[in-house]
Amino acid sequence: MKTTQVKKMMVYKTVKNSGRETHHLQVNVYRFDRRRLKPSGAGYFYCSEKGCKASIKATYVDTEPSDFEVLCGHHNHPPDVTMQYVNFCKMNIKRAIEADPMQPVLKIYEEEFKKILDVIRDTGDITTLEDFPRSMSTARYSFFFLSIPLTEKI
Repeated sequence: MKTTQVKKMMVYKTVKNSGRETHHLQVNVYRFDRRRLKPSGAGYFYCSEKGCKASIKATYVDTEPSDFEVLCGHHNHPPDVTMQYVNFCKMNIKRAIEADPMQPVLKIYEEEFKKILDVIRDTGDITTLEDFPRSMSTARYSFFFLSIPLTEKI
């Protein structure tokens, strides 16, 4: 069995507008989505790229995954570097909004967008530099709804 070297791994959750939580695992430059959690505490993460069979099994202790086992480490596609930057930027925007909900969302968006754009420029990746603004433009409008304070009628 070939051992896959893991340089960077992060487990995180996202909450959909419906309130449903989704669990993800970022391993190096690939994202995995949890599709099953068995009563035994075994959680199964599969590559988020449709048709890819790469998978990881996680053993859950309480509500957190602890031990990880690569079931299939082969990806049948190159990593989508642009989407990695988009997801990272979206997470930073969300954190900034939660930290200061009174700050204008457009200002937060522009600040975080510029930070990520500077990082991409530093890497010298021209393709990602061209694709990132276009990919972020579709994500931009979803953030405006996060900062609108809800008020109750009295």
